[in-house]
Amino acid sequence: MPFALQATFKTYVQAVVTRYANEPTIMAWELANEPRCGGSNTVAFPTCNTTTITTWASTMSAFIKSLDSNHLVTIGNEGFFNRPSSNNFDFVYQGTLGIDFEANIKISTVDFATFHMYSGSWGESNTDPWGVQWITDHSTVMKSANKPVIMEEFGVVISTGVTGDLIWQAGSQLTNGPTPDDGYMIFPIDPVYALMQSHSKALKARG
Repeated sequence: MPFALQATFKTYVQAVVTRYANEPTIMAWELANEPRCGGSNTVAFPTCNTTTITTWASTMSAFIKSLDSNHLVTIGNEGFFNRPSSNNFDFVYQGTLGIDFEANIKISTVDFATFHMYSGSWGESNTDPWGVQWITDHSTVMKSANKPVIMEEFGVVISTGVTGDLIWQAGSQLTNGPTPDDGYMIFPIDPVYALMQSHSKALKARG
């Protein structure tokens, strides 16, 4: 991120974080939603790589910690790996979008890590084996780093003992109509809503 843009972002972050630094209903600050070198509809900067994103995450998480010692901090990335020498040639394991899950979780000012799972959108198999392996790989890193890991967005529900997960996203029926649906919205009338309620109760029971 260019220095001027990062300075502007810090000004924004400072305004939000200092306002809610003592808010007990906030669990954590997330640096961004799925930060990476290139977005879904944008081309990555040619100079952006895993070091770029990890350095930015380290800088911004430390900045937030300097403003607020009450809340947890996480990055909010999709959990892509940077393993170009491995036999897995899927882009989510190659670090091509600037995300190095294993390096990011080691940042001292990052309290827990996140990952997402949209196998179909990523061109991967929607079968159970791929999803189970994706979750297991993050669980292995979690144990090695001794930090919690949350699968915070997903389209396939699989449990292998990872710390937790968050759905994206629950919808509501407002007075002016339903909340905007991005295709992943789960409304109370949907059959899967009851499944998510049971799932959350099971997670809570684990303690």
